[in-house]
Amino acid sequence: MGGRKIKKSISTPSTSTFSSPSPLFCIIAGEPSGDLLGCFLMRALKQIFPDVQFEGVGGPLMCEEGMKSLFPMEELTVMGVMEVLPKAFNVLRKVKEVARYVLQTEPDALITIDAPAFSFRVGRALRTLEKTKKKPPLPHIHYGAPTVWAWRPKRAEKISKFLTHLLTLFDFEPPYFLKEGLPTTFVGHPILEGGYDQGDAQRMREGYSIPKTLPLICVLPGSRVGEVLKLLPVFLETFQKLSLKIPEFGVVLPTLPFLKPLIEKILQKTPGNFPIWVIAGENTKKDAFAAAQIALAASGTVALELAAANVPMVISYKTSWFTAFIVRRLIKIPYVSMPNILLKKHVVPEFIQETCQSDLLCAALENLFKNKKLQKEQKEAFKLVRQKISPSSSKNPSLVAAEVIRDCLENRS
Repeated sequence: MGGRKIKKSISTPSTSTFSSPSPLFCIIAGEPSGDLLGCFLMRALKQIFPDVQFEGVGGPLMCEEGMKSLFPMEELTVMGVMEVLPKAFNVLRKVKEVARYVLQTEPDALITIDAPAFSFRVGRALRTLEKTKKKPPLPHIHYGAPTVWAWRPKRAEKISKFLTHLLTLFDFEPPYFLKEGLPTTFVGHPILEGGYDQGDAQRMREGYSIPKTLPLICVLPGSRVGEVLKLLPVFLETFQKLSLKIPEFGVVLPTLPFLKPLIEKILQKTPGNFPIWVIAGENTKKDAFAAAQIALAASGTVALELAAANVPMVISYKTSWFTAFIVRRLIKIPYVSMPNILLKKHVVPEFIQETCQSDLLCAALENLFKNKKLQKEQKEAFKLVRQKISPSSSKNPSLVAAEVIRDCLENRS
């Protein structure tokens, strides 16, 4: 098959410049944040290619958009060095499975989203298979740059050997890869399209019978099983101590459907003097953001979601001692949360590894909860964060990304 040609259309200037009868994209996302990016990208690709088809690996959001997933994305959702080791054999087997599938399917392009440990192994395995089978290299576009600016900078050179194009979410990233000869485009962050500032607080309270006057704190203990197991017990202990400082508050915990049983099991073993509501689903999470005064969250994409929703936050994270030891030897920046990284200053309090302690988290949350000035300062800073992740054009970031993908295909046709 060798990939379908992308034909020029004769549409009006205001519509897409290129079209194809029915292009096939193999898209791979390895974690929930990638599932969200993939969902928005698929919608944007549908605007350009009305008869587009999708296969690969995705989560529930991508499947709702028409993805035929080879296996559940959750099988790839692991964290840290020590956490990955027990699943290493299975992950490597999945790498070979996906690479062989892509070679046999011959899509118009392979699009990998974030999850560099898996995505790049698939990319290298595919190039090896192509050489063995004497097939031309398939366009491989990666969405979401590896954090070479924070650690392991040599990755920029390595991925330039097998990637066709790189789409970055942050404007400061392209130079790291362009100097290695890898075509790279800043497209902006699709979190801006997520409607995180459009939640309905009243709907949240009425739907879960939460008193109108009860202050709410949103807690987000991570999107992986390992994160929840390490962070949620500490977070619950934090709220137990906070209940002695603040007499009345409730906790709302948005999570993913597959994590909800685990979270409820942990809650059963951890009694508390505060009410807590566990909810699942993307829309209910937005409503929770709208209803919450402040948030306590695991470091990750959710920090940008909260910034987009204008929710003041405290960030924390804890991994295995071995993973932390390795990362600290390699990391080159003083912050871990993207709002702080983007602004190059400590706007959001961070409690990482040894400082991920209930006493410290309780003090930070109490201070943020009671101090309206601190809340206002964070909200002002979040305006700058949103500006920094916006593309230069007025288009949605995912549409900018889809147009770059279209151009990559046209240039190779």
